[in-house]
Amino acid sequence: MLQAARRFWLLCHLYLGLGIGGVFALLSLTGSVLVFYIEIDRWLTPELRIVVPEAQPPASLQEMITALQQAHPQRQFSWRLEIPQRDDEALVARYYRAEETAHLDFAPLISAVNPYTLQVVSNRFWGQYPMTWLLDLHYTLLLGVDGTTLVAVAGLLGLLSLITGMVLWWPSTGRWRKALTWRWRRGSARQIYDLHVLPGVYGVVLLFLLTVTGIILARPDWFTPLLEKTGALYQVPTLNSVRAAGQQRLSADVAWAAAQAVFPDAQLRWLHTPETDDGVYFMRFEQAAEPGRRFPISRVWVDQYSGEVLASFDPLSAGFADTFMAWQHPLHNGEAFGLLGRLLVALSGLLPTVLLTTGIIRWRQKSVASRQKNTRSPES
Repeated sequence: MLQAARRFWLLCHLYLGLGIGGVFALLSLTGSVLVFYIEIDRWLTPELRIVVPEAQPPASLQEMITALQQAHPQRQFSWRLEIPQRDDEALVARYYRAEETAHLDFAPLISAVNPYTLQVVSNRFWGQYPMTWLLDLHYTLLLGVDGTTLVAVAGLLGLLSLITGMVLWWPSTGRWRKALTWRWRRGSARQIYDLHVLPGVYGVVLLFLLTVTGIILARPDWFTPLLEKTGALYQVPTLNSVRAAGQQRLSADVAWAAAQAVFPDAQLRWLHTPETDDGVYFMRFEQAAEPGRRFPISRVWVDQYSGEVLASFDPLSAGFADTFMAWQHPLHNGEAFGLLGRLLVALSGLLPTVLLTTGIIRWRQKSVASRQKNTRSPES
């Protein structure tokens, strides 16, 4: 009975590994690189590395928005600004209604402005330069919106592969120390076995975490009905600015000051300019206690004419459902635990490739040994 059960788990593990191992390894490798997406993109794109002039402060937000609008006079809708966090960073802005890429699911124009010279130093379309192409590969397998489902399914099958591997490895009582000890044993078969098993055992917790968060991020709609049983998720409000006679749009800096009063100790991370004449300013702030750094979810909406705060959302006082979702991305890329967390995630992303490579080698070793046994003569 035990032998039959073990054979069943071996076959499950084998076919899952051969069937989904390549995709799982690809997703993990691209994820490792994307942990340092911003840093690598700046390294690959010299224009984004800003030389800071002596004794010259950066321009205001509104001045940088005006520079964008002057460089792109035909683009009349909203710009989404990622606020520089260091003196030597450019302001990076996304324009989501670019006519050039309107036929694609997601391909905004990405422009960068030098905060000191107000020169637009870079114009690129999402997916047409290395890091965004890699992000599309990681998130959708380059298959557009439908690709997220395949990524989620690959994650689920990857989880099953990890589970079957743990079932096959699980030691009996009293043998845990031996099972967890790394030994360089004689013989290539034993060495490959250890290289296949022990990295997976040591990294299984992180691999589970990264896979589960990846599935949730790829298809959150699969999980929101269950989450909402614990409490309603925050719904983004529909808001409009009211324009009185003679009123003009307030500058982004004035809107920022109004929003900052809601989260006085937070850092502005993103600012969306109004989409239309009755649109609103929308801002994301990072509070110190939030797990997310680049994409925090402390949010404020401001009337573009009066500067009135129309709505806000504080994730630190949110219910379980919103808190759970707020942690998914910071856990997936490791930023919830700072540089150490990011490094651990990047290293963990290499493990599926190790497991796939050693698994295939071990499978071939066993296949060769089985053929040799079957062809051996009775007298031998």
